[in-house]
Amino acid sequence: MLDLFSNGLQFAVAAGSAAYMIILASKTKNQQYFILACFYVTFALGSIYWLIYLLKSGFTPRFFYVSDLSWIASYLFLMMLCVSVASPEEKGYRPAAAWIVTAILTAMTLYMLQKGDIIVTLIWNGLTIACGFLSVRGFLSARKKIEKAREKQVFYGTVIALVIIEFGLWMASCFFYEVTWSNPYIWFDIALTCSLVALLFAAKKVIGP
Repeated sequence: MLDLFSNGLQFAVAAGSAAYMIILASKTKNQQYFILACFYVTFALGSIYWLIYLLKSGFTPRFFYVSDLSWIASYLFLMMLCVSVASPEEKGYRPAAAWIVTAILTAMTLYMLQKGDIIVTLIWNGLTIACGFLSVRGFLSARKKIEKAREKQVFYGTVIALVIIEFGLWMASCFFYEVTWSNPYIWFDIALTCSLVALLFAAKKVIGP
């Protein structure tokens, strides 16, 4: 029941955000809004497949490739959004902190390869690591600028939070299996839902009208 609540809430947020972004993208004809809409649509598709499985079986599957493929696609679109938002100067910036974050997340991925499907883990984590690198680079680059610096810091900071929460979610699933409030997985899942809402507003401020 707790898992149903968490995943149901996540689907509702992702689906609502997807609908809003589709309307906004169709009105503005803005490519970045379209990319963000694709992020929410694919995320929502992954969530609804997972939710239907839970409703039918009553337990969380260890592997579920339909949802995994949808969520992998969502992080591909998130990476594309980070690239499209970056300025030419930002793209040439290579701060040490971004490489350190990449190394830490890569080390976590190597551990997770022992627990999950190798191909899915490599692709999904690889895209998420790329989002982590781009967001840390963008956040630090925005601190040196004046134009839209605040908006970009908030946007990249939100992506950083989303990446950290996602890795926390995966790591929690490696150690905790009981679906209770004491399981960190549930709290990370709720935090991920909150980050989806935060990303919507943060991206909208960066993209503009």
